[in-house]
Amino acid sequence: MPNATGYPREKKLGSAKLKDFTKRAKELLAEGKSYRQSRESSWQRAEALYTGDHWDGNTSAIENDLIVVNYAGSTINTIIPFVSANPPQFRVDPLGGEATVAKAREQTAWLNRWWRSNDVDGNAVLREVLFDYLVYGNGIFFPTYELRTEEDPESAFADKTTAEMRMERVDVWDVWIDRNRRWVIRRFQISVEELKSDSRYHGTANLTQSTDYDDRRPGDERSTRATSHERDQLVDVYELYDLIDDTLLVFTDQLEQPLRYVEGLKFPLVIMGNYKIPNSPYSMGELEQIEGLQQELNKARSQMVTHRRRNVQKFATRKGALDPAAKTALRSEIVNDTVEIDDRGQDMKDLIFPLQVPLLSPDAYNSYEISKNDMFEITGVSEYLRGSAPSGRRTATEASIIEGSNNVKTAQKMAAVEDALQKAGQLIIEIAREVFPLTDEDEVGGMIITGHDAQGLAAAGAVDGVDPERANEVTAAKIDPAANEGEMWTGTYQVFVEAASTELRDPVLREQKFRLLFQDVLAALPVLQAQGINPDLRKMLELWFEAAGVEDFEAIFGTAAPPQRTPEQLSAIQQGGNALGGSAPGQPELGNVGPPGAAPSPENSGLIG
Repeated sequence: MPNATGYPREKKLGSAKLKDFTKRAKELLAEGKSYRQSRESSWQRAEALYTGDHWDGNTSAIENDLIVVNYAGSTINTIIPFVSANPPQFRVDPLGGEATVAKAREQTAWLNRWWRSNDVDGNAVLREVLFDYLVYGNGIFFPTYELRTEEDPESAFADKTTAEMRMERVDVWDVWIDRNRRWVIRRFQISVEELKSDSRYHGTANLTQSTDYDDRRPGDERSTRATSHERDQLVDVYELYDLIDDTLLVFTDQLEQPLRYVEGLKFPLVIMGNYKIPNSPYSMGELEQIEGLQQELNKARSQMVTHRRRNVQKFATRKGALDPAAKTALRSEIVNDTVEIDDRGQDMKDLIFPLQVPLLSPDAYNSYEISKNDMFEITGVSEYLRGSAPSGRRTATEASIIEGSNNVKTAQKMAAVEDALQKAGQLIIEIAREVFPLTDEDEVGGMIITGHDAQGLAAAGAVDGVDPERANEVTAAKIDPAANEGEMWTGTYQVFVEAASTELRDPVLREQKFRLLFQDVLAALPVLQAQGINPDLRKMLELWFEAAGVEDFEAIFGTAAPPQRTPEQLSAIQQGGNALGGSAPGQPELGNVGPPGAAPSPENSGLIG
């Protein structure tokens, strides 16, 4: 089975066979560049649509009343926050081997904490990949790592090795895919000195900076983060991933021998595809479908502006009939101003008459609304999703139908995001399983976990000194990789992403949902307990208060005094019954439960006493 890091399966270089591999890799790169040309023109038009560059010759657009109503850019900027507003909620489940539930919960806690950390900032990478996914049709994640060796200040004879794991976005302009999906080539740019100092690459002594920029997008100046001197020193390096043989070949245009060759390597890129293109490894972006409608909207709005500019009252006069004073009086804003005309005995209608400006056909205004509605229907991004008021009043039923259709169309985006995040999370877990044993110090140990992940650790028995039955009382915990009779990463695990965990949700509706859920369960509590079901009301209250923006709910429930119970109630509690209004510890007092829909009081909340 191919591994996720390539360690220690790297092969020694220099053989004639590897030289043939490099020659073949360069041929595949030329083939990939030729095949991708058909997509590059669509990518450039999509970029122009997003930035509002919709008219040829932008300098004359303003002079000619050429209006841009950039629904294309608005569509992208609406979808991205809608599907990436919140960090994903990963879940790791044991699959086989020496996997256990406790280890899986530790990996779950670590993965969620790692994604949210400031060093990784996974959601920032997610938004960048989503932009590529919507504009170009493909967005690419790259989970990777780097081992760093430093001197250990506590030991004069040993060095300390640490692992830096990252999630990166790969520019789609730097990836070429085989039309039959047998291989993928990725380009990255690195300074010559940095490449020569990296021990993973061989035969770099004769490398110089790259000078061929022809295959870059027009106007691209390579790395905008580097200074002009550093840009002159960059070299193009290509990675060929053979998806059939699970090999990696790293090469440059300058050398005949590869820089690196690895066997048994799992493909590390996660390619997220938007709309499928038949018989193509590439996908179609969001803007390609609405390009024609966007142009029609621009033309319709420009026609309206041009008509309004020309719709100014004009008069036709016989030459010489009006002197300068009369012409000034016609242009005057004074009410009842007098215009003197030399009629010379002629009919006034033959000397001056107003010009009739042709009216703009109502179809022009109708076509604008039709095109806008077509765009909403195709993209699924309606005026409701954009946060704007609808153009006309709608009934509650109509609004519900529109919202439902939006949910159906955005569900495809959510599914793609969750699938890509699941694959990226799986790669990260597999990289961690292979990398962390190589480090001299286990960097996972001692990581503090809070919230629901800490309670999951406690429930799985991965927290010392805590009864799993009281896991809901845990507010923080530390990961112990050596617990549970083995290392944390041993075994086989499967990563999942909770559905709609990244979706933007209306906080008012979310709070209302949990509030109604709590009240319904509270009203049905006698029936549930009669069936042997004891719902965790504290957990439901936590979800309710979190949705309402109350973070420190411990301060609300942790300081109240226990309720005063009668001897009969205490006796009933000890017997486990509730005939006199008592109940089992941790459950609400049924005798104090109000009618359905009533808010709980401290005596019946089950949180105190």
